[in-house]
Amino acid sequence: MSYHSEENLSNRTLTLFLILGLLLRCVGLFLFPSGMEGDEAVVVYWGRKWIEEGRWILISFGEIPAWETPSAYFFGALDLWGISPRVGAVFISFFEIGLCYLWVLRRHSRHTALMAATFLSLMPWHFFFSYVLGPCVAGVWTCLYLLDLKNPLARIWVSVGGLAYYASFRVILLWGGLVQLVRRSWRGLAADVTGGLLFLGTLFLLGEDHIKGFFSKGSYLFERGWGEALQHYLNAVLLWWLPPLQTHWGQISQVSMDDVGYGFANVLGFHSPLSYGTSLFFGWGLYVCFKNKTDRDVCGLFLFALLLVGFSPSYVHFPFILPVVAFIAARGATQFQQKNKRAVVVIYASLILSVGTLVYMLSGLKTRDRWRIFSGDSEMVSQLVLAQTKTPFVWSSGVDYTKARLVADRQGLPVTFFGTSQVDWLSRVQMLIRENKSKWFFIQAITMVESPRPDVQVLLLEAQKDYEKRLLLFENNHFIKNKKVIVHEGVTLGVLYELGD
Repeated sequence: MSYHSEENLSNRTLTLFLILGLLLRCVGLFLFPSGMEGDEAVVVYWGRKWIEEGRWILISFGEIPAWETPSAYFFGALDLWGISPRVGAVFISFFEIGLCYLWVLRRHSRHTALMAATFLSLMPWHFFFSYVLGPCVAGVWTCLYLLDLKNPLARIWVSVGGLAYYASFRVILLWGGLVQLVRRSWRGLAADVTGGLLFLGTLFLLGEDHIKGFFSKGSYLFERGWGEALQHYLNAVLLWWLPPLQTHWGQISQVSMDDVGYGFANVLGFHSPLSYGTSLFFGWGLYVCFKNKTDRDVCGLFLFALLLVGFSPSYVHFPFILPVVAFIAARGATQFQQKNKRAVVVIYASLILSVGTLVYMLSGLKTRDRWRIFSGDSEMVSQLVLAQTKTPFVWSSGVDYTKARLVADRQGLPVTFFGTSQVDWLSRVQMLIRENKSKWFFIQAITMVESPRPDVQVLLLEAQKDYEKRLLLFENNHFIKNKKVIVHEGVTLGVLYELGD
């Protein structure tokens, strides 16, 4: 069999693996827990509100951090239309994989491009984050920039759009500027600089806080001390190659990951974020790209990102660079295939291992949600309580308020938060009960009672005590006709009160 015949056979097989990776993402839509992580709920809630109110917010607003507002409109609109926002997230991941194929195709052969897209579709890290709501998965803008569009207006649009969508695009644009300088590509450099200046000019018009936010975003970790920053950096380097040590090494897990990162680590278990086979090809690909002058710039982009974004608290800050990782792994695999006739067997074994990893992750999307990050407790509250009351009820929540607020907004239910003062809380609750003429009141329990971080564990214990005090305070100040503890799958969701006249 000729080399070209073997390559065609390999391409057909790669296409099958690529399609399988996409299909598994669709399957995950049915298996992913029904709830949202707190930051996700904030993004979707405000996106809904701004669309309903006809408001346009560019960078930041209130409780939404910088660079999360553009994605809020997208996911909020889907939620308003009754479409699961996670469907939109998976659609973005499909688009990103397609763009990854296109930009690699502009640099190398169809075989390498197909290999990169397949690696990306089967990469556990990219697979999990294809369900996450928010701007963290910004690989679409990475791929658009790497397409190296020649039209100056198109390049300017990509620069402005990327900077508006995600903070780490600053790394892409800075790297691109350096590459343009080295290559003396003044036209491309002028387009990138123009895009950056247009964006900064827009921020300047919006106010001084926006400019400060642009340059200070990401520096908060250093404010906690160099010791913690260095520990995070070590973690960021290790997690490319190894299973999530944070789930097995308590000392690291105490400071290293946020909720979404914990969710990924628990679902991943003992597997590698890139999958073990892809990790090997990626390691070899780094050497290949460094030796090859035409690919050295992409190798530099990865190292540049690792240097500047490595000081980050968790997995969530790196998915924007995963299309580059897939390309580097594809370069390693294709060169290995060219030098070894039996290499295709190793590549297929690697892809099968990746598929097995994804199946393992799918099997535990709900059962291994150890810290109840995506549990859907607030969604179950609205269903179970409405089944009891048959009419709208007044709802109060503590640590899960941002999740409860989104669900209540969908259902048109009055909702309030615990706050710091129990007396003020009681006054707010009584006002809502009077205004809505409701005979039903629900106090949501603290369902996440454990955390790997000691500081968060202390807060949860305090929140549990506060919840119990509010139950007692409400009961002592109202005539209670009936009282029922709402339990779902062995977890206490809260207490429902039927009020007497």
